[in-house]
Amino acid sequence: MYRGEIFAYPLFLQKELASKTNCQFFCTDIMCRYWPYLKKVVKALPDLKNLVQMKPFLSVMHAKGHSTKCEVQWGGKNQAGAGTTLGEEVEQVNSYMSRVALTTKYMSKSTVQRKKVVQEDIKALKNTTGRSDEELRQWVIDVKQWAVDTPDDLRTDDSVGLQHLIEGLFLGIQQKKKELYRVADRNKRRNRMRRRIAEDKKKLSEAISHYNDLAASTDAFDSVEDLLATDSPIWPWHCDHDTTLGLKKRVFDQVMLLDRLTEEETILVVEMKQHWNSLLKICRALKDQATVLSDDLGVHSYPSGLLHQAYHGLHSAVLEHLEKLKTDLVVVKETSKYGGMSG
Repeated sequence: MYRGEIFAYPLFLQKELASKTNCQFFCTDIMCRYWPYLKKVVKALPDLKNLVQMKPFLSVMHAKGHSTKCEVQWGGKNQAGAGTTLGEEVEQVNSYMSRVALTTKYMSKSTVQRKKVVQEDIKALKNTTGRSDEELRQWVIDVKQWAVDTPDDLRTDDSVGLQHLIEGLFLGIQQKKKELYRVADRNKRRNRMRRRIAEDKKKLSEAISHYNDLAASTDAFDSVEDLLATDSPIWPWHCDHDTTLGLKKRVFDQVMLLDRLTEEETILVVEMKQHWNSLLKICRALKDQATVLSDDLGVHSYPSGLLHQAYHGLHSAVLEHLEKLKTDLVVVKETSKYGGMSG
């Protein structure tokens, strides 16, 4: 790589993956910038239109460092069908190399427990706000639409767009402050988050200044410091002060998490069945090999040219491997509780 991490490199990888696999998602740490680039490329090169049929996926951990608008639009936890995939699978594999990783990666019991907790959280939010399930779902739609309608340019003359932008910057700063010590476990990462918070504060100050130039004096803000001094500011353009973007975003996050956990239950069963079938296929092959070796030992015939003792050792090694695989099959069956699997 002579020019650094340019978009052409992930484009090449995506093109190769698309031709050899049936990928549903394409994940990068800069998906919010890569996907618009990909659409421009596809517009110029229609032969690559199959690439945009994949779903864009911004890794969950990196999404926390992006803007709120970006997290809502591109974050992996908000993509239907992704389950609880993090988008950091290479790091997970490197940190935990094991043949049984597939059976323990996302334990079904843990998923069920987390789902119950999230359901209780949503129920508590519903009781606190006095809203129905339909209204909460509408809030989810509102947050998604907010992310689409929010402009990227601070210099826009659209007052409504500026309102969305100011709310998003404020919410992003508040979230990063809360995650500063809860998520960041190293000074280097915390310093990076502090720099991002400072950048967002500067953008918020510019957006407020521009909004004050466009808005009436009654709708103007005093200062960024006064705004950030409260957790739930009263926005001058909101008629209903009980339904702020922050509250809607809390509901949005919980509903998205519940949806992903529900998907994960289905994904887990599919993956476990695939793992079971793979182990079963290897077991059958080893059984056949053990039978052949046993027959050869019975008639003292050693086709490979090995001595009797070596051939007997090979037979024992195959049987030992077969027993280990049978144990793995039992573990998979008990872990997944998939009733249709039988040896």
